[in-house]
Amino acid sequence: MANKTWFWGIDGYEDGEIIFQCAVEQEKLSDAGIIATLRCLVSRHLGPEDIVVANMGNNTLLEVRQHEPNPKYVKYSCGEKHQYTAALWQSEIT
Repeated sequence: MANKTWFWGIDGYEDGEIIFQCAVEQEKLSDAGIIATLRCLVSRHLGPEDIVVANMGNNTLLEVRQHEPNPKYVKYSCGEKHQYTAALWQSEIT
């Protein structure tokens, strides 16, 4: 019998083209953990000055957005030209 497990599917895009994909079991990363991960992934594409400015506020470079707040579906995204998203999905493990 197959067990269902929840995963965070993390995808990275540069100008709409996929540049990164991975999956992490939900129990290993909280919502706060996934938000921090998205910010770290996006910051890889920023220069040192951009990172400092992004953390000073009033700047959306590292702002994490939650899409379609819904108890059955959770998705976050961060970034602009280089954008990373994380969405919960369920997979069967046999």
